[in-house]
Amino acid sequence: MSAVGGPKEDKRRAHYARGRSGGMLSWLWVVLGVACGVLLIILGIRDHHLADVLVGLGLVAVCVLLSRPVRQGIARRLVAGRPKPDTDGKVVVYWRADDLNSQRMRSALRDIRDEIVWVNLFWDGEAEQLVRKHNRGDEVLPSVLVGGELMTAPSPEVVRAAVAGELE
Repeated sequence: MSAVGGPKEDKRRAHYARGRSGGMLSWLWVVLGVACGVLLIILGIRDHHLADVLVGLGLVAVCVLLSRPVRQGIARRLVAGRPKPDTDGKVVVYWRADDLNSQRMRSALRDIRDEIVWVNLFWDGEAEQLVRKHNRGDEVLPSVLVGGELMTAPSPEVVRAAVAGELE
């Protein structure tokens, strides 16, 4: 299989790398919510307002439970016993629901979606490690496995050609 390259492809990869899922923004909301909750608890205790303390405790609990690591851990335990999809000889796209670039890829390939094996990294820790290993520790999405070769952020046209068997 020949590698698709050139300056245009390098520019596309850099764009996708900047848009990878997670990062500081996902943690910002958790930290901000927990900080507000703790502040409510402290003010409620100081002013003897039980309602403020309860709201603060509730806000901290919600922020922790809805944080990505907790949700991801629960999700992975729920699907741990399920069989893995058959990927032999098929095009496999590693994606994440909260990643904009992954959503663009899914949208562009909606007409051939059933011919591709879609692996959501939120649910599959092994696949997440594979993608990170290939991308030097970064989670650049979508990543596509074609014939044993993992491509980082290819264009939908490249994936479409791989599904049609036109990619060498």
